[in-house]
Amino acid sequence: MLMSTTWKNMLACWSLNDFFEQLILSFKTLSEMPRMGVPCGFRRPSLSRLRRWPVKDFENWLIFYQPTRGGVEIVHVLHGSRDITALLE
Repeated sequence: MLMSTTWKNMLACWSLNDFFEQLILSFKTLSEMPRMGVPCGFRRPSLSRLRRWPVKDFENWLIFYQPTRGGVEIVHVLHGSRDITALLE
């Protein structure tokens, strides 16, 4: 079955909206529990506190953040297939 361009565009928008909703929800969860992410263990001193957490329902997308006194500082959101070490160190 061939889908019209209109339907493909609508599905892409719905998926993008779902992604952003889950991204915002993940940010909120992290701000409430900043230490729940996995420490990244980068050698660079400026990244020594960096943690990662998957975006809910989009586990291939990772949120890189640092806990702060008031919650979290989001540093990057990257797809897990990227060479993350090369990008961040």
